[in-house]
Amino acid sequence: GVDVNPKCIKRAEDEGITTVFGDAEDMAFLSHLPVPNARWIISTLPEREANEILMQGLDMFTRSGKLAIASYREDDAHYWQHHNIDLIMHPYEKAADRIVEQVGLSEATEQTASTVKP
Repeated sequence: GVDVNPKCIKRAEDEGITTVFGDAEDMAFLSHLPVPNARWIISTLPEREANEILMQGLDMFTRSGKLAIASYREDDAHYWQHHNIDLIMHPYEKAADRIVEQVGLSEATEQTASTVKP
C-alpha cells in the first residue's frame, strides 16, 4: 500500500500489509513501486483529478494486474465506467448497507429480548 498518513501506514503494517509513505500522484515515486507484478492496484483517493494523475502514471507500466477505484460520488462512478477500470467500489454505499444491516439486527435482537421477558 501507499499512503501519506503515518497512522494509516502503521495500522496497515500492524495488519501485515506492506505499506510505504508516498504520494500516488508523484510519477517518479510510482516508478519505484512493483506495479508490473501487482495483482491488484486499488485506489481510494477521494478526488477524481488525483485518480486521473495516478491512472496516467500507471499507464507508463506494462502490467497484468487489475485496477480498482473507489468512487465517492455517483458522477465519478459514471465517469470511471468509461475507462479501463476492473472494479468500481462504492464505499459510502457499502457503509450505509452495513449500518442498515446492523440496525436491523439490533432491532430484531431487541424485539426478541422484549418478547422473552419473564
